Amino acid sequence: MQVRNYVYISDTKIDLFYDQIASSDIEKTGAEYGIDVKILKWVGKRETEKVITWMTKLERVVEFIQSSMKVGTVDAPSTYFAGVLDMRWGSLFGDMALFVGETSQTGVALGGSVKHIIGESSGGIPGTSALPAIFSVFKKHTDAEILHNELYSDTSTTTPADDLRYAWQVAASFQAPTQKLEFLARNYLFGPVADKNILLGTPFYVALAD
Repeated sequence: MQVRNYVYISDTKIDLFYDQIASSDIEKTGAEYGIDVKILKWVGKRETEKVITWMTKLERVVEFIQSSMKVGTVDAPSTYFAGVLDMRWGSLFGDMALFVGETSQTGVALGGSVKHIIGESSGGIPGTSALPAIFSVFKKHTDAEILHNELYSDTSTTTPADDLRYAWQVAASFQAPTQKLEFLARNYLFGPVADKNILLGTPFYVALAD
């Protein structure tokens, strides 16, 4: 198992994915620990989880996603994307965890629940890993505290290009310490804005990179 210094882990996503692939892990765990698979199935999920640890779940889900052939890069994302970047990160006014970085071609913003920041208390707005919730946090603070933006000042329908432009305006204004981070994330929106591409997603994990 690779040892990482995690700063963010979405246990909600990990649990959701793991529950869908857990049956194969029962067999894998039985083989590793020399336990009869029929016994593991008989004692049920509660007892099995005593053998399958939380970090085992994380590593298994990451392994599963990486083997899915649907993991791209920041510049060429697929359903998921992974990378290592210098990123500004922290909580956006205590409501959402935000990670912002750039390559020469692409600006990337990762949003998620602030409670998943390692060492953070369970504050923030519940469910801020969902795309609509990410935008609700952006909108909540835009006019008053980040910038004046007329794009979301009414109820008119926006296009994906509008959404990306708006998200990057907010992300680019986010001031926070910068660290070199590695991550695996779900791709929500990707496309051109002005002279570069913008990528908006939500992370499964973020860790300090060497």
